[in-house]
Amino acid sequence: MLPTTTQPDIPFRLMISPKGTTIVTGIKITGLINGVSKSENVTCTAEEVSYSKNFYDSITYLGSRSYFLGSTINITAIDDAYQPIYWRATSDPYPCVFSTINGLSAQIMPDPYGLLTNVGHYVRAPIKAPVYKNMEVLISPGYENEVWVPVSDFDKICLPISNIPIEWAFRVMSKADVQT
Repeated sequence: MLPTTTQPDIPFRLMISPKGTTIVTGIKITGLINGVSKSENVTCTAEEVSYSKNFYDSITYLGSRSYFLGSTINITAIDDAYQPIYWRATSDPYPCVFSTINGLSAQIMPDPYGLLTNVGHYVRAPIKAPVYKNMEVLISPGYENEVWVPVSDFDKICLPISNIPIEWAFRVMSKADVQT
């Protein structure tokens, strides 16, 4: 697996979430901590989230110790409060920010089997960007094969005191997940 070239600029841990497997999944992580290369092995039991022990400055290698075809592994950079760390990526023609909220900050929903968290995906775009309900959003890197669509109202985010609108904020879902 190739680590992303865009990584947080603060120390971070990794959250490893396997899906579609019933066996133990192992990941070898190698990264830099204060300029020194360190490695650790993280083991996840079937579809159970696990966390790295180390806080890394950057990740240089991710390797599978037991990974099977049809399984997926979601690896997320998190802070010391186990919350995802986000960084900005510039997009054309408008510089937008795409973020995912999950974990403790996610919406909690009842389910017949207990409480589940609802992962939310959000886009923030400059106020000059044209937004409309039937638009489609492409996000790269990381989501090259998905098309995203708005599923909420478009909120105007304003500067305090003067209340000058500076950006749009809205929730999106993968078009494949939206029921028509």
